[in-house]
Amino acid sequence: MKKKLITSGCSFSSGYGLNDPTKAWPHILGQKLNLPVENVAREGMGNEYIFSSAIEIADTESLVVLGLTSYSRVEFINAASGKIFTTIPNRRGSSEFDKLFWKDHY
Repeated sequence: MKKKLITSGCSFSSGYGLNDPTKAWPHILGQKLNLPVENVAREGMGNEYIFSSAIEIADTESLVVLGLTSYSRVEFINAASGKIFTTIPNRRGSSEFDKLFWKDHY
C-alpha cells in the first residue's frame, strides 16, 4: 500500500485560479485514495519540469500521478536569477522568454 500521493503538472494541477487550491484534482484524488498529497505543480510549467519535479521527491512508497501539458512548453533558466521560466504558446510577448526573444531578435 502506498503512503503518499505525489502529483505534478501545470496550472490545472496546481489549482491556479481556484479560490481554494486544495480543490484542484490532486487533492480530490488524494481524498478518494485516502492518501496525503504532495503537489509540486506550478503554473506555466512544461513536461520537463513535471517529470523532474516528481522524480526528485518520489520514493518506492509513493504513488506518482502526473498531469501532462502541451508538448510545446519548454523550460529555460534565467542565468542571472536562476529562475525557471517557460514558453507558453499563442501568448507572444507575455512570458519572460517571449519578452527576451522578441526584444533581441525583432
